[in-house]
Amino acid sequence: MRKIFLLLLPLFIILFLGIFFLRKSVISQNIPRKCQISEVIYYYSDQCTWCNKLKSEGTLDELDKLGVKIKKINTNIGPIRHKLEITPTFVIDNKVYPGYRSLGELKKLLACQ
Repeated sequence: MRKIFLLLLPLFIILFLGIFFLRKSVISQNIPRKCQISEVIYYYSDQCTWCNKLKSEGTLDELDKLGVKIKKINTNIGPIRHKLEITPTFVIDNKVYPGYRSLGELKKLLACQ
């Protein structure tokens, strides 16, 4: 009887850990979005003063916390798939928004709660 217990104990531990980590993974994937539009393309340049202001203000980090996926593209490296005049430039729902935008403005454009 003791041998059976010693054989089954590791199996129960592995099963328990597997269920625990699987459940945690599924829960993290089902985080409700707080914005209706969930993707942004952000064109920037390292020399751009307004781009550096966005970075220092934490605007992109805040959007990330809201569940918005931000595709950052350095205009010096590319690929550039939209017509740009200046940096920063945001592409939201296939519409190009050139120039600096505050967090509040971006949240409106993304239809955030």
